[in-house]
Amino acid sequence: MIKNPIIALIVAFFLGATLFAQEQELSLAVEALTSKKFMKAKTHIDAATNHHTTAILPETWYYRIYIYKELYIEKEKSDRFSAHRDESIAALQHFMLLDNSEQFKSSATKMGKYLVSTYYNNAVNDLHNGEFGYSQTNYEKYKQAYLFIEPNKQFGEQDIKYQLALANGFMAMYESDRILYQKHYSSAKTIYQEIVLQDSDNWNANYNLGILVYNRAVSIIKAMDYDVDLFEVDKLQTECVKLFFESLPYMKRAHDLNPTMSEPIAGLTGIYFSLHEEDQYVLYKSMLSGNRH
Repeated sequence: MIKNPIIALIVAFFLGATLFAQEQELSLAVEALTSKKFMKAKTHIDAATNHHTTAILPETWYYRIYIYKELYIEKEKSDRFSAHRDESIAALQHFMLLDNSEQFKSSATKMGKYLVSTYYNNAVNDLHNGEFGYSQTNYEKYKQAYLFIEPNKQFGEQDIKYQLALANGFMAMYESDRILYQKHYSSAKTIYQEIVLQDSDNWNANYNLGILVYNRAVSIIKAMDYDVDLFEVDKLQTECVKLFFESLPYMKRAHDLNPTMSEPIAGLTGIYFSLHEEDQYVLYKSMLSGNRH
């Protein structure tokens, strides 16, 4: 406790001056934001959020969201790893944790949903461009950021949709050059298997997994060198038989899920032919011929 009244007045004066200075930083940030001087606004809002007297105010973090969002739009909209966007989302997270933030919550939520959508758009664009690692990073950022807005949001169906598109991308690149993109075979296979575990009735995942493994076996057969020794031939044939058996349940499931589709029937015809199961081969070959009429 400060006993000397003169010292107490001096301390109070400086505390008041400090508070006024920080509140002024907030006011200057808003003024610069209104004038679209976003870098100047950034300087002032950084000062306001880094001082305890204004860091506790919801409006400080609200304007930080706003300012960094505008900096993202102005300077980094084409940057899939924008630091300004990440900072705006971080401010949103902080804002949502504060009490008495209802006055700004609706507007902050709208800004947050806009920023979240850009993560998702980046993830989709990266998929289309074959940049799968970047896509996965942005999709995870999308999910994490969305939970700041809706903590109870479930991504079940959306996750499966995204994972299917990702696996299809890996598969397409692998099929385009099975030597250059050999590692994508395992990536696609693993993701398809995860989807089937979550949704055993997913036709696309079952069929694509079946055809991916089947084609792997066929490519091994086609790549066999006629001069290879018998031991190596036996080893490769054993591997192919294993792959055909691995493909079989997924192809069967795809056929069961949609018996009128010719693709699984063709796949089953090829599998049973390769496994020398004559009765099943004849059965599915006749079904395939019937489908083509």
